[in-house]
Amino acid sequence: INKIIGFGPSLLQVVMLNDVPIPVRQAGAVYLKNMITKGWHDKEAEEGAIQRFNIHEQDRAMIRDIIVEAIVQAPDMLRIQLCLALKIITKCDFPTRWTQVIDKIHIYLQNPDPSKWMGALLCLYSFIENYEYYPADKRGPLIEAMNLLLPVLYNIMMTLQNDQSAKSVLIQYQILKSYFALVKYTISLTLLTKEVFTKWMEILRIISEKPIPEHTLQVEEDERMELPWWKIKKWAIHILCRLFESYGTAEYTQFEKWYLSTFTGGILAVLLRILDQYRNKMYVSPRVLLQSLSYIDHCVSHSHSWKLLKPHMFAIIQDVLFPMLSYTEADEEIWNTYPIEYIRMKYDIFEDFVSPITAAQTLLISSCKKRKHMLVRLPHDRHAPRHSDEEEELPGRDQLPAEPIRLPRVPQPPGAHACARLLGAEVLRLLPVQER
Repeated sequence: INKIIGFGPSLLQVVMLNDVPIPVRQAGAVYLKNMITKGWHDKEAEEGAIQRFNIHEQDRAMIRDIIVEAIVQAPDMLRIQLCLALKIITKCDFPTRWTQVIDKIHIYLQNPDPSKWMGALLCLYSFIENYEYYPADKRGPLIEAMNLLLPVLYNIMMTLQNDQSAKSVLIQYQILKSYFALVKYTISLTLLTKEVFTKWMEILRIISEKPIPEHTLQVEEDERMELPWWKIKKWAIHILCRLFESYGTAEYTQFEKWYLSTFTGGILAVLLRILDQYRNKMYVSPRVLLQSLSYIDHCVSHSHSWKLLKPHMFAIIQDVLFPMLSYTEADEEIWNTYPIEYIRMKYDIFEDFVSPITAAQTLLISSCKKRKHMLVRLPHDRHAPRHSDEEEELPGRDQLPAEPIRLPRVPQPPGAHACARLLGAEVLRLLPVQER
């Protein structure tokens, strides 16, 4: 039946009908996405082979005409499938057969009704993803499209700055994801002039600095990081970190000098305030903390940023990094109740990529390795005698050897050296080779 001319457009129209049950529409969206994935590419059968199915050009034209509208109108659970279909279509047909997609997105983004924006932004993100890994010389169609759309995105961000509702923050979050995909691997200086780049950097700084609504404290701590206010803050700092890592280097000499002198002070001040919140026992989501520490780690290598960071670095190590590296009461409880699970948790290599503890270790090692006077000061504090038995020991300082700096991947709990003997062959299998 899928080979009948008109089947694809009819199926898409069924997906768009509000009076059809959601499960039926969802099944239709999945079927349509699979059909487009397999049948949109023009395939020529080899000699003697069976002719593979291709969607008829008449059906393609009808689907192209209404799919953006379908995504804008569809509920979230249907948009995922339709956006995947749109990504395939734009990859095959833009800009040769279908340039109107940019005009359609532009029309919806200029619509004064904010309910139309999210669907249009998802369409834009699917379009940008096709060019995400392209080199600069093959990004011409993307740059031409973003010359039209980027100012519109900036205007939406400015319009929503004072709106802290969940819907508004999610729209801003989606815009930041599109911006990140645009600048992740290459920057077009014709698109992002210094003036335009500065405006976006200011938006990122404002979002990073914006306080989180107090009502989020009523949510369970394990679930707070998934709230839109923490997600957008994480993405803002993630973009700042990526820009600094990619373009604030000697490879881009002129851009590096301008970037460091123009933005480092303001961004670093925001990140230091975030670390101060963590030091004062205020909740900071793990991903925000991870990205903040990663940005500061890049600051250690640059003389300009290090001058700004240096007066605060020992306080960061003492009040932020060492407590994060300490063996906590929660670790003690897990170790005593289920030591195998403790080892699995602490030696999870995938968790290391998103763990602020790993970022803390990296920053600590970088600051001591690249700024030698920090290394001289730390052992002094580590071996400084306490005046009384009741005096509280500096948290985490025993995790740092005097010289050379070689932090363990995780703080060692009491009895860790005997864990293999106590827990048997299973623990030996779980431990890294160097720990066996």
